[in-house]
Amino acid sequence: MFKKIIALLVIGLCANGCAGKKNILPSEQAVYHNNRGISYLNEQDVEKAIFEFKTAIELAPDYAEPYNNLGVIYKIKGEFDTAVHYLQQAIAKDKKYASPHNHLAAVYLA
Repeated sequence: MFKKIIALLVIGLCANGCAGKKNILPSEQAVYHNNRGISYLNEQDVEKAIFEFKTAIELAPDYAEPYNNLGVIYKIKGEFDTAVHYLQQAIAKDKKYASPHNHLAAVYLA
């Protein structure tokens, strides 16, 4: 299950970085906490990952990546209402970021 989450996050990172968009860059601290959340997922510590993603959001509320990551976690956990909330937030922050659109469609399908 966690390998699936990590694979989805890596795909999301590529989709975000490959789009060539010119958004406001998140703070280095927010990126650090987002990456730390991904590391915790690698260690299968979902609760610490959630904490890190939420910390990244507090530091840079316009940074779409941690919203997407939380949406993926809640999608995998089967908490679809919460997943929809975070994925819609990610889309609102960056409409060109493909990953939350894909995950949102998967949640609606589920």
